[in-house]
Amino acid sequence: MLDDDALRQILTTCPTVAVLGLNDDPSKAAYYVPAYLHEQGYRVIGVNPKLAGQRFFGEVVRSTLAEIGEPIDLVDVFRRSELLPMHLEDLRACKPRVVWMQLLVRNDDVAGALEAEGITVVQWRCTLADHQRLGLGRPQRPAPSLFDTHELNTRLFFPRPDRSPPPAGAVDLWVEVTDARLHVRWHRRLEAAPTVVLFHGNGEVVADYDAAAIRFASAGANLAVVDYRGYGESTGTPTLRNAIGDAPAVVTAIRQAAGAPLVVMGRSLGCACAAALYERPPEGVVGVVWESGFVDLFGLIRRRGMSPPATLAAADRDAFDPIPKLRRGTLPLLVLHGDADTVIAPAEARAAFEAVTTAHKELVYLPGRGHNDVSTAAAYWQALARFLGDLPAGAQA
Repeated sequence: MLDDDALRQILTTCPTVAVLGLNDDPSKAAYYVPAYLHEQGYRVIGVNPKLAGQRFFGEVVRSTLAEIGEPIDLVDVFRRSELLPMHLEDLRACKPRVVWMQLLVRNDDVAGALEAEGITVVQWRCTLADHQRLGLGRPQRPAPSLFDTHELNTRLFFPRPDRSPPPAGAVDLWVEVTDARLHVRWHRRLEAAPTVVLFHGNGEVVADYDAAAIRFASAGANLAVVDYRGYGESTGTPTLRNAIGDAPAVVTAIRQAAGAPLVVMGRSLGCACAAALYERPPEGVVGVVWESGFVDLFGLIRRRGMSPPATLAAADRDAFDPIPKLRRGTLPLLVLHGDADTVIAPAEARAAFEAVTTAHKELVYLPGRGHNDVSTAAAYWQALARFLGDLPAGAQA
């Protein structure tokens, strides 16, 4: 059992809280406890499939913990004890520092499984009651990350407006995320085919891929292209953290519209999103394509004309480093890279490929191609068609 010093440490150093089992009834503890935490300065993200897409406490409610797509300090659990096993894998994938089971909630088997993975577990206690009893105030927040600075993100993202109508055979979709609305253009040319969900490079918009949709169809897939915050018709301001955090909600929304298996594709900076989705794939994702992607965070910072720190904080590594995410994933992976790329060295493609432990992987270097012309090679489309055709049985329909 944790003593008061341990509880105090948890409640003062866990500013981001996911509420598993959020309720919209103000008379219920699953509403008024998170409301109290929000008032005390915690960031509170609700999780409840019945409320998904609605806003509570300034955040969009998610269907699952996996949809949050960013580091969570504490998961506050408002689910019956006997239902906790069904949430175990979601809790593991979320990798919070603490899982806090509210009053009347206790499951020693689930607690033991989480503790075996280094997650602190509190059972049968109330966050509100302990916060008040210990006389605590606002939670401590870590020092700002370089990856959250205006300087880095304005050098990393180059949004441009675009309000082009969808071409024949395409529809525009809208995905609500926290404080923004994202634009997705879905090209559906094939029935019962996978949909490639493309997170594009930092200087592109969805319309840049209108002409490419037919090439994807020839390779055996439909195409959905996502605009980051501030790009095209998407609202908000782009940051690397937001792009990664928004990705699971985008994929889930496309899954609901497409009703078919999904293949996530990251191009260049978009591989930051692809890495997160490779580690924690939402339902329906059956493979990942990695085009001209980066894995070296220090190199990413230097390419933006900035000096990287001597070391990166563990929280930054966990949030932004693609290599650990690739190591933890198990999906089929196709890596495409130009062997003459002078922006992101071909060695980074090799590092991404070698980080993945799955046997279903392929590294294809495109001869004579640089960073922005890999798709002009016939071998690019041949490799993509081969990858899509070799996906596990059931992924084609």
